[in-house]
Amino acid sequence: MPVLAHAAKPDVSRGGYVVKREAGDKLDAVVVASGSEVALALAAAEKLEGEGRGIRVVSVPNRERMLRQESAYLERVIPSGTPRLIVEAGVGTGWRGLAGENGALLTVERFGASAPAQDVAGHLGLTVDEAVARLRQLIG
Repeated sequence: MPVLAHAAKPDVSRGGYVVKREAGDKLDAVVVASGSEVALALAAAEKLEGEGRGIRVVSVPNRERMLRQESAYLERVIPSGTPRLIVEAGVGTGWRGLAGENGALLTVERFGASAPAQDVAGHLGLTVDEAVARLRQLIG
């Protein structure tokens, strides 16, 4: 598992924070996730960094609070103009503000599946491979 960006406890009060900084000097994309989806985001970032891509992972446990942050903070965490992938095991409503114009959503726009969590996630497309494919599309 990748080393987290913060040695100290992150400032969750801002609504979102960097969990893992990109390797190297180039930022190719940002993956934004909340809750258990952060593990999926970290795995996708690790896979792409193995290919020489710089991927940042941002945890957003409180989307509304994150969207209210000053622009300087948002720019430090999720730089404008950078491709972004939002990973959310729920509906995408409300996430477009963080995705921005260069962003994409990997969300679940339906409900009603019942099975072990890993099986449901695979069925709904919430997988590392799908996140990697979407990031590759965004990066070009």
